[in-house]
Amino acid sequence: MKDQLKRLKEIEVKAKTIANSIDVNCADSQKQYEELAQLANELGGVINASEASN
Repeated sequence: MKDQLKRLKEIEVKAKTIANSIDVNCADSQKQYEELAQLANELGGVINASEASN
């Protein structure tokens, strides 16, 4: 389980890094940013819930 949480955290950081590199001045890019940021936030919630249950 620890290895899975570590991997999820790595994915979360990567998603946030990609989201922060997107040009939000472009409408299509802004939509991609919002979707990716939402996914990163949801992933963070899963990680927090998993850590709390252990």
